[in-house]
Amino acid sequence: MLAEGCSEAEAAARLAVPVGTIKSRLHAARRQVIAGLEEDDDA
Repeated sequence: MLAEGCSEAEAAARLAVPVGTIKSRLHAARRQVIAGLEEDDDA
């Protein structure tokens, strides 16, 4: 949703979840991306 230009509040409304859930999911996704990039550096 955010890639489509939606705000966190708009994404939360579309998905019928609290804004905190959106923030939590984004944070977890960012951590996964960083972990994946760090693995690539080790290879």
